[in-house]
Amino acid sequence: INAEYMGGISSMSPWHYINQPYSPNNIPNPPKPESQNIATVTKEMWNSLKYSQHSGKWARAFALLNYVHLVGDIHQPLHCVNMFSAQFPNGDVGGVKYNVSFFGRAMDLHSFWDKLGMQYHGFNRPLSQSDRRYLDHIALGLMHNFTFPSSKINNYNTYSWAKDSLQVAKSVAYAEIQPDSLLSQQYVDKARESALQQVTLAGLRLARQLQQALS
Repeated sequence: INAEYMGGISSMSPWHYINQPYSPNNIPNPPKPESQNIATVTKEMWNSLKYSQHSGKWARAFALLNYVHLVGDIHQPLHCVNMFSAQFPNGDVGGVKYNVSFFGRAMDLHSFWDKLGMQYHGFNRPLSQSDRRYLDHIALGLMHNFTFPSSKINNYNTYSWAKDSLQVAKSVAYAEIQPDSLLSQQYVDKARESALQQVTLAGLRLARQLQQALS
């Protein structure tokens, strides 16, 4: 993923991804991830937030805003991969160049996963009281459906998070599909389950770390 595909300030675009190479067909010598990436910046934002009592309100707000966003991004598998193949010799840009069809609707694979397998369609801001209640209901349901050992929730190694997301990309996001193909119901169901599991883990880790940083 590069600035061409990122809105806003281009110099901040590397904050939102890590190009961990994936070459299922053994394309030789794919490039290594950039030294500045979502794993390094997420850690920096956490450190800034943790020690923000020594800085001003602007720095604290900046770190909080970015940390919440990046924890979500790093658990989205296609923010943590760049897939190389004969069709994508320079990489598929985290699925941005990987076109698929979702029940007749053309889109890229990255967008499909950003929307949790087309389960999330956004909310107006600021949130209404009914939207807040609805999201609370969704969150409680996710925490009931997906449980994790405390050792996994308390794992604060951002490179470990990124590697786990890469494994989900390999085993689920790119599994049993081809570019320019129709996503099967079986694929959609598995992707949605996996995406919701990742979101739940991200939320639990985020809550635990914010409790530590802001207490």
